[in-house]
Amino acid sequence: KTHEEYLRVLGKGDFDLVLKSIGEQLGLDGLVAYHLTFIGVSESVRGFVHHDTKGTGGSVYNVIIPLLLEEDVDPELILVDDKYEKKGGFKYSVGVASMMGDDAMHGTLECDYLNIRSKHFEDGKLGGMRLAATVYIADVNEQNVDAITTETLTQIFPLADEKWLMSQRGRHWRVEGG
Repeated sequence: KTHEEYLRVLGKGDFDLVLKSIGEQLGLDGLVAYHLTFIGVSESVRGFVHHDTKGTGGSVYNVIIPLLLEEDVDPELILVDDKYEKKGGFKYSVGVASMMGDDAMHGTLECDYLNIRSKHFEDGKLGGMRLAATVYIADVNEQNVDAITTETLTQIFPLADEKWLMSQRGRHWRVEGG
């Protein structure tokens, strides 16, 4: 039920238009928003650089949608080019999503919002956080369904079930329309 409500909220925000644009620009066959979560951060002593997906043939993407951010803070996301060993920070902005695909090395930069006066508290209390919605989208097919279920389905729902994931392919956008 919660999964379907999350999808309804995305639909009200015209996420279908985002999926259409992504699908057309990347030449995909279809897209499904299949793994929906939230990320909340108030403190990170040491950043955790990782990749969300690998080995899916470039057909899975993690879309991060900032919902709540603190003001006057350093970039929140680190991006790593492992080929050239370069790193760079990315500053989130409400109203602007980021999208990462296969082997995109990234992570939360070190931060401490616990000792700042947050604009989100009326009485100026100390303590803040950032909150983002994450939406994993995929062009699911027979060649990548195993990698998608083993690499990205890490939460309670949906279960790592290839049959269920195949039944969802193209649910939210298809090249032939829909």
